[in-house]
Amino acid sequence: MVSQEIRDAALRYSETKCFMRDGQKYEIKVKISFDDDCNNKYFDFSVTGEIVRITKNGRRIDDMCGCIHDEILRYFPQFASFVEMHCRNREGMSMHPFANGFYYLTKGNTKAVMEDWWITEEDGEKAVRLFKAVDQEEFTYLLYKLGFTERAKVKAELAIQELEDLTGKTWVNPYTPEEERLYKMPEGLFEKIEQRLSEGYYTEEAIAQRAAEEKERKFNEARQKIIEEARTQTEKVRVKRDIMLFILDAGLPIDNVIYYDHVKRVVFNWQDASYRSHITWEDLDKLMAKSDAKYHIPAYTVFTLEEAYKQKIDRGMVIMGDGFESCWTGEPLPYPHNSHSPKRQIHQDKK
Repeated sequence: MVSQEIRDAALRYSETKCFMRDGQKYEIKVKISFDDDCNNKYFDFSVTGEIVRITKNGRRIDDMCGCIHDEILRYFPQFASFVEMHCRNREGMSMHPFANGFYYLTKGNTKAVMEDWWITEEDGEKAVRLFKAVDQEEFTYLLYKLGFTERAKVKAELAIQELEDLTGKTWVNPYTPEEERLYKMPEGLFEKIEQRLSEGYYTEEAIAQRAAEEKERKFNEARQKIIEEARTQTEKVRVKRDIMLFILDAGLPIDNVIYYDHVKRVVFNWQDASYRSHITWEDLDKLMAKSDAKYHIPAYTVFTLEEAYKQKIDRGMVIMGDGFESCWTGEPLPYPHNSHSPKRQIHQDKK
């Protein structure tokens, strides 16, 4: 919640004007503010407007509202300096000025950068140098070094002064330097870029070399990704193959079984069709008598029936892995398994 002190520090001004359009009477109201209503720990400008249509019988009908800057400039051209400051802080910076500015630059949108920093043809070589920035760090450095941030700050200070004149109130920053959130050059960035410049980091040759290295890195990364994806898919196919061979060699049918690799569940009777094979828990016990060592089935793969899988009951035969043989999990078991190899591990969930 915004404190009363922050509200009291705000500068707000509004003005209303009537006009005629297509035989209709309208009223436009412009609202200019410099405040921190969002409680973001910094003050910024806002310029919005409201237009209502007034009927012959005096009825007022909402026509448009919000950031209707074209309409505001048409009827209040004297407020152009405030419109260009919309959503900018007391240093004239818009939201994420360095990141957004360099993003526009990478997309070839120099017009947006020029508008954001009031760059004109008179800036000449300074603008050319800024537009050639290789990375966001250099872009930020150049904005400070070439005076563009100072220009924005001066414009913001003039706008604050103009709003003070309109409101008859002097703005006093309620925040301490430690509290206030302003966009600042990262600590050590100036020295870092200066060193890079002295070392030729931003020369055309160095840029070309880094570009070539980055291209090669991306190529190798893409190539490795293809290899890894193929390896993963191959492993999935191998596992499915070994599971099906394990089942088939144990004497069980494979026409009604499916392997869900995401949960490592082999589910029998997953289709209800009468022409498909259906097995019982006793039939599933045949897998216990079959060694799984040569099939390389992932540890903790569970062989179960659809009735248990559908109800999310953890019941079935488990491939233990890690040198252990398969075991049963869940209750009740089909029947005692003491007749099997003593290496078999019989596991039952505790009641």
